[in-house]
Amino acid sequence: MTRARGRRSEVRGQRSEVRGQRSEVRGQRSEVGGQRSEVRGQRSEVRGQRSEVRGQRSEVRGQKNELSLITYYSTNHLGWYQMSTINYNFAANVAANNLAKNERLLDVTMNKLSSGQRVGVGTNEPGALGLFNRLSEEGSTLRAGLDNVNYTISSLKVVESVAMTMNTMGNRLMELAIKASSTTMNTQDRYALDGEFGSILLEMERLATETEFNGTKVMQGTDINVNYGEGAEVSIAMDDFRPSALAATTGDGIAFGALIINTTDSAAGATAALTSTAVAAAVQVPATTLTNISTATIAAATKTILDSRLPAFSEAIGRLGGAIRSLEFAAEAQAAKAVGVEAGASKVGDTDYAIETARLASAQVISQAATAILAQANARSSTVLTLLK
Repeated sequence: MTRARGRRSEVRGQRSEVRGQRSEVRGQRSEVGGQRSEVRGQRSEVRGQRSEVRGQRSEVRGQKNELSLITYYSTNHLGWYQMSTINYNFAANVAANNLAKNERLLDVTMNKLSSGQRVGVGTNEPGALGLFNRLSEEGSTLRAGLDNVNYTISSLKVVESVAMTMNTMGNRLMELAIKASSTTMNTQDRYALDGEFGSILLEMERLATETEFNGTKVMQGTDINVNYGEGAEVSIAMDDFRPSALAATTGDGIAFGALIINTTDSAAGATAALTSTAVAAAVQVPATTLTNISTATIAAATKTILDSRLPAFSEAIGRLGGAIRSLEFAAEAQAAKAVGVEAGASKVGDTDYAIETARLASAQVISQAATAILAQANARSSTVLTLLK
């Protein structure tokens, strides 16, 4: 039994080895098949090149036959006077005309190859020139409009970055107001908090007032007009980000949404602006601003104002982010349109080097053949001199 099992195991091993060898053979056959496919592709490419050469040779033969026919006609049908005159050589003039025509073709082809364009001086194609110029102009216009969009995005991102910093500063103002509204805090500590409150508020006002992009103040509510290069200009509505800004009745166009100016000790109510106008120091009371937290009662009133102003400011930042995102989509679309138009202009106006190099090779061969025939035609007139001997 043990020997039988051993033989069976040996047979199984041999079968596995045979299977492995068969798999290896299949892999080698697949590799050979891939190499054969590659060879077939190379052969097809060679056949295509040979066909192109045959076409050029056929064209040359056709022109040679035409010249031969002209020579035959002039010899056999006009020979009764052609061979006896030297004032006019019909075959030479025909060959010269063909040579001049071919030279013009060579000039045009070389111009296209050297300039990279199939329209222009010396290669003007009236049907394509107008379309090429219009597409080129449209592409340039779209690129200029794309630059305008990108400039506007950069401007809005400057505003957004400063506004985000101001939002953090506003949150600190709320924190200070909450601390100062506690009746357990002593007066001197509250004055210290009020000093920080006033400094932050003044810095927020300064940031919104002085922030510029390319020499233009961009956080004071001046709308931005964007010229896309096509259609009408698009206006981007900008909010006034100054804490002291206000708009009666609605608060439209004001980042903080204030309706009225604040009064002394934040007494104007929840619709008031965060006014940073300075208030002079009094006896044992340091200098502060109209919006302050110098007492617990005033701090509570200031907190009420901040409860309304900070959410409005966050909403303004959201509107700003939406405008930036929409302009980014516009820039993507503008770039795609510019690429499409420029590709169209390239198709119309750029040289196809595959075609033009083939034409150049054909024209050069024809030029050599025409020159040779012209030399032979010129030599024919010398046979008239034999009559004088």
